[in-house]
Order: sequence, then C-alpha cells, then structure tokens
Amino acid sequence: KICAEGVDSLGGTLFNFSAISLKTKSLILDQIAMYMGGIAAETLVFGEFTEGSADHPLSDLGLATALATKLEGCFGMGGSLAIETVHERDLHRLRANDCRLRAAVRAILDTQFDRAKEILDIRKDALLAIAEDLVKTHGMSVADVREALTRHSAKE
Repeated sequence: KICAEGVDSLGGTLFNFSAISLKTKSLILDQIAMYMGGIAAETLVFGEFTEGSADHPLSDLGLATALATKLEGCFGMGGSLAIETVHERDLHRLRANDCRLRAAVRAILDTQFDRAKEILDIRKDALLAIAEDLVKTHGMSVADVREALTRHSAKE
C-alpha cells in the first residue's frame, strides 16, 4: 500500500514481506534497491532528493544503510566471511570504526541506487502516473499500482 498523509510527510510505502526467514544475498540486494526507490524517483523527477528521505533511521535510506551494513559486516555475504554480531542500534558504530566496511556499504548503496534509477527510468511513464494518482487520492493499493504498471508499458 502506498500512502501520503500528514503535513510533515510526503508519504511512504507499507510492504508485507513474505515469511521467508532465510534470505540470499540477491534477495537482500533487491530489498536495498527497493528501499532506494523513493530517492531514485525524486532524483529522476526533480534532479535531486530531499532530506526528508534520509533524516531518520527508519527512513528508506536509513533502512537500506542498515541492511547494507548487515549484508557486508554481519551476514558474511560481503568481502569476507567474517561477521560481527551487534545490536541493530549499534550498526553505525561498525561503519564508524571500519573504513573498509563504510566504503563497502557506500558501494552497495550506490550500486542499488543506480539500479533503482534504471528500473524507474524504464518505467517512468508509470512512475509519473502513479505520482499523479497519489496527489489526487493520497493512497493506492497493490491492485492500483499493478493496473498503472499494466497501463504504462516499459520503455525498450
């Protein structure tokens, strides 16, 4: 469900992830790319993204950064099989104290941001239609989004 409510909010997306308890690296990268979709869309449409996209640990960029940190430093799926076991709230300390981890997280975020922009650029007509619908209705269901994607085919 996509919703845009409140004066201080441009909106957000609520996802119901499947009950997959064990995730592969490719699935985690897909999730990071998905989180990067909001700032990728802002960048495509406006040429830059707003600080509202990143000013909170539970923002999409905050969640993407945490997940990239876990992928690289906690799950053994990065440049090393070595892992660090830390509490979620301490992930920032891992990055702050390890310049290689920080660089690896930055590379993951950059790659997935570019990937999200490419996907959205191919589907830009649908992106703009969805944005227009959201301005009018302040919310869309999964069926509404699917219908917009069907109505506006991808660029070749």
